[in-house]
Amino acid sequence: ELSGQGTQVTTSIGIAMFPEDGSDVQTLLKHADAAMYRAKESGKNRYAFYEPEMNQRAEERLQLTRQMRQALDREEFGLCYQPQYDLASGRLVGVEALVRWRDGDGNLIPPSRFIPVAEDSGLIVPLGNWVLNEACRQAQHWREQGLDFGRLSVNVSGRQFSEEGLQSAVAAALTTTGLPGNCLELEITESWVMEGPYRAEQQMRLLHEMGVNLVIDDFGVANSSMAYLKRFPVQKLKIER
Repeated sequence: ELSGQGTQVTTSIGIAMFPEDGSDVQTLLKHADAAMYRAKESGKNRYAFYEPEMNQRAEERLQLTRQMRQALDREEFGLCYQPQYDLASGRLVGVEALVRWRDGDGNLIPPSRFIPVAEDSGLIVPLGNWVLNEACRQAQHWREQGLDFGRLSVNVSGRQFSEEGLQSAVAAALTTTGLPGNCLELEITESWVMEGPYRAEQQMRLLHEMGVNLVIDDFGVANSSMAYLKRFPVQKLKIER
């Protein structure tokens, strides 16, 4: 219990056995760490035993992390925009910004591969800030051209949402680009919201005061109660499939 609020803590455990998986502490810890990442990839809140092929996967993750750092510097990331339509009228009511990565050789690296690595390495914060700024810049450009796109929707990672600098990053993006706050919509997954609902409510209210619309994504995964939904200043729910 933290500050009077119930908080659920889960654990991901990686296990390496002596002497099968290593004869010294450094090797055992390295292999246990690789097994822990497998546990997290399998859905978190579980354990996994070390297997030899995990070393290759761990090395691939490290290499991908290094490539992502370089990709941010080289501006290899880009955005696609998924339209959202009102089915009754056929009217365009919004666009969702989706980040894509094409490396220096022109290969398209799928988000399912690089987003989890960005989350674990912390690169999701600078990447998310870039997405936010670039999407707001594009949306304001559309406004200046007289194009009615409804609202711009941007996904916010759990790590971004839990950091203190999110409000500042949003305010800076809106101020720099000139995009009004009511044209922006931020999506946060239900599981992250429910990890700390009291703090999430505070964050949401600060963003809502800026005129920003808020959406809970993947709703139905974390079994959040309707009482929480009544407290959160949320405009939309996106139902998990």
